[in-house]
Amino acid sequence: MENPALASQLFEGILTDIFKRAEFVPTDVAPVIRQERTFLPARFVAEAFGFTVSWDHGTQTVRVFRGGSDTGQRAGSGLSAQERVKLEQRKQELELAISDVEGKIKKLKNEYRYQRELIENNYNSAMERLKKREVEELNALIKSLYARGLGGSPLAEYERKKLEEAYAPLYRQLEEEKRIHLRRIEADERLALEPLEKSLAELKKLHAEIVAVLESGGKLAL
Repeated sequence: MENPALASQLFEGILTDIFKRAEFVPTDVAPVIRQERTFLPARFVAEAFGFTVSWDHGTQTVRVFRGGSDTGQRAGSGLSAQERVKLEQRKQELELAISDVEGKIKKLKNEYRYQRELIENNYNSAMERLKKREVEELNALIKSLYARGLGGSPLAEYERKKLEEAYAPLYRQLEEEKRIHLRRIEADERLALEPLEKSLAELKKLHAEIVAVLESGGKLAL
């Protein structure tokens, strides 16, 4: 007999019924004592308390079940009605928990997506302002050079390159600031999502196991 719960139920029933009935029940197979333990015939014990026993020669398995059919009651694999109800309840609880965690993950991702968009928008605005200032200074420089009759001189080209070089570090600074902010957001998001995603994976795994048990009629330790 491979079902500990059912075996325990049977032997607990033996003790209770002995005191209730004090009735002698003969058996055609004698008990066996091995290593100070007494072994009773499965059929004798089960049938004495209203269970039905059958032997599956193909799988070398003893089946103990209630009533006249072993459908859904095979020793070691079958689900009782109470077990099925418990599993169905647990399945529903897991589905609610999965939905709750998925909602939290979605909310967090939306929050961090908004932060990224905010960083990108701030960066674009800063770049536009800086570019506008550079163009204004360049136009003022060109106007001044032409006013002095130096519009096409080597000095004009020199001053233009000098202005570009002055603004180049400012553009690089904006780029670096954006990268720093985005990396920080990415790290914060990963830190916030990691436990939720781990929990979600565990919940889905357990849910899948319970669904498989319900569909196959097998056993699962609750």
